[in-house]
Amino acid sequence: MLRLILPLCLLLPACGGDAPPAAPISDGPADTVPLTLLDFEFSGDFARALLQTPDGRSVAIPAEPCPAATIDLRLDDFAFPRPLTHDLLLAAAERLALPPSSVLLELSDGIPHAHIALAGGQHELVATIGDGLALHQRSGAPLTATSDLVATYSDTITTGKVVAHAHAAPAGPRRPPSARLAQGDAFVPMRMIGIVQAAGELVVVLVDLDDQRAFPFFIGFCQAAAINAIFTRLTAREASTHFLFHDFLTAASATVARARITQLREDTYIGELSLSHRGQTLVLDARPSDAVALALHSGAAIEIAAELLAAVGEDASPYVELFAAGKRPVAGFFPAVGNF
Repeated sequence: MLRLILPLCLLLPACGGDAPPAAPISDGPADTVPLTLLDFEFSGDFARALLQTPDGRSVAIPAEPCPAATIDLRLDDFAFPRPLTHDLLLAAAERLALPPSSVLLELSDGIPHAHIALAGGQHELVATIGDGLALHQRSGAPLTATSDLVATYSDTITTGKVVAHAHAAPAGPRRPPSARLAQGDAFVPMRMIGIVQAAGELVVVLVDLDDQRAFPFFIGFCQAAAINAIFTRLTAREASTHFLFHDFLTAASATVARARITQLREDTYIGELSLSHRGQTLVLDARPSDAVALALHSGAAIEIAAELLAAVGEDASPYVELFAAGKRPVAGFFPAVGNF
C-alpha cells in the first residue's frame, strides 16, 4: 500500500542541514598534505572516509553516506550500468572545458569540507567531503588536505566496515509488456506532483500539464532525498551534489535548458539533460532522476517522449486527487510502476 510522504523528510532520518555555499577564488593554504583514499567504514547512517598520508598516517574523515556508498562500491571495482550524478557533472565539465584540477580538504569553523579547483584555478567550488572525494575518484584530480585537518582526524581508531543488509529486488519486470523501446521525435511537457512510497520503494510521479496522463518511476533513497529537498525548496545536504552542479553551471555561465526522459531500454528509462552555453545547446546522457532534479532546481522544462508516455503512462486523476487531498490510497491503487 502506498502512503503519501510529502514532506519526505518525515521519513528520511538524514534530512536537514545546509549545503555548502559557493566559494570565491582564493590562493588556498600553502601547508597541505597529499592524501590517498583507501576505503570507507559505515555504521548506520554514519560514514567515514579512510585515507593515508605519504608518511603512513591514517586519517578518518566523516563523509555523507550517499556519495560514500557510491565511492566505496567503485573502490571495490563495481561498475554502474549508467552514469551517476558525479559522472554527469564531470561530463558537463569536460564539455565546458572546466575539468577539476585539484581537490583540497580543509576545516571551516571546525567543519570539514572540500574546495574544488576547476581548470587550474579559473574557478573554485565548495563541496561536501563526499562530493569532493567522488570528484577526485572519478576525475583523478590530486587530493590534498590542510595540515590542521590531518591533525584533527589522524590517529583515529577505525572499526572496519559495517555492511548494510541488501533489500531483495521485486520479482518480475517492472514495466508493462506494451512499453516501447523506440524514441520518438515528439515530447510532452510534464510537471512533478510529488514522491510516493510503494512496497518500500520510492517513486516520483510526473503528470502532463493538462493532468491527463501520469508517469511514475522508481528512484533510489538518495535520489529521493535530493529531489525532495529541491522540490520542497529546502537547502539540504541530501541535495548537495545537485546544488554543487548548479554552482558549477553558474561558474561556467551555463544553464539547464530542459530535462527529458526519452526511451525505455532493457527495463531502464533513459534520460538526457540539455545545457545552454553561449548560444549553444549541449546534450548529456543522464539518469531521469538527475535530469528531473536539476530541472526542478533551475525551473527548466521536464519532457517525456510522447510514444513512451502513450505506452506506459497512466490515468493522472487518481494521482492528482491523492496529492491534492493528502489521502491514503487503497490497495491496488498503484499496479504498474516503471523502472527508474
